[in-house]
Amino acid sequence: MKQVECVLFDLDGTLLDSKECSVKATKAAFKEMGLKVPSEVVIEHYMGIPIEESFF
Repeated sequence: MKQVECVLFDLDGTLLDSKECSVKATKAAFKEMGLKVPSEVVIEHYMGIPIEESFF
């Protein structure tokens, strides 16, 4: 049997969605630093554009 040399996989958006964790982490960081915690909508705005909007 031939040995596998490399395995590639797409994690975010296929195996899991990190958006919820990223939003929670951002809110926690703002709170810990004593800053006004932005809304989920504002945080998501700065997270980047979806791949669908990037190429299509």
